[in-house]
Amino acid sequence: MDGYVSGVPNFIMFCGVKMKVVSTLINCSRALKAAEDSRTPRPRGRSGAQSVATASWSAAVLCRFTMIRQVRRFNLNPLLFSFIALSAASTPSIAAETITVLARLPSTATNSYYINARPPLTQSGLLPLPSGAIQPRGWLWVYLERQRDGLTGHLGEISSWLQKNDSAWLSKTGKGKYGWEELPYWLRGYVEMAWLFEDPRMMAEAQLWIHGVLASQRPDGDFGPDQRFEDNTRDYWANMLMLYCLQTFYERTGDPRVLN
Repeated sequence: MDGYVSGVPNFIMFCGVKMKVVSTLINCSRALKAAEDSRTPRPRGRSGAQSVATASWSAAVLCRFTMIRQVRRFNLNPLLFSFIALSAASTPSIAAETITVLARLPSTATNSYYINARPPLTQSGLLPLPSGAIQPRGWLWVYLERQRDGLTGHLGEISSWLQKNDSAWLSKTGKGKYGWEELPYWLRGYVEMAWLFEDPRMMAEAQLWIHGVLASQRPDGDFGPDQRFEDNTRDYWANMLMLYCLQTFYERTGDPRVLN
């Protein structure tokens, strides 16, 4: 039974590859027939009305090459291929008859499950799922485990940018030897991984950084590193990146300090 079940995905993948090849052949044969029906000779030059002929002739050559390549690559039966090509060339596309074009996605419907824009802002037609709504399984789970046990999970042990001593991210004044974009780039994924695995060590490490960032907020609302350009104007790049980390942390914990 195990052998049968494990063979099902391979069978499905095999069928999917075959269907993809057939789909390619169908599209090529239709384009080839359309190009040949135009009865345009091989074009010479690039000006005037010959530009259309050039496109048709090029499409015909490309289709022939693609069809021959697919037949040889997947060892398709030549008789079956001929039947598919002839049938497709003489059969109108069903998909083309059912295509609906929308100027924009509908944005009038609302629901109580996910947060959308508040009135009077226009509702978004697409919403990102909240953190944790989709759980990884299989090879993706194994990949994340390797990240946790590898560089991502232990970057703070070797990177000077993640040192806590003299870090501008943990400073009330925004000054420090360390502290720029490296931390938020790493921390956003680290927070997700910590709660995904429910790893106490990683959660404590993530909270230390997030709590420090929140505590660094100054009376004017600014927080984190106080980086300046040459003209002494504020550079908010790294602080903007940290907002992603705070958003992810809020989605995972609901900590009200993030909103305050």
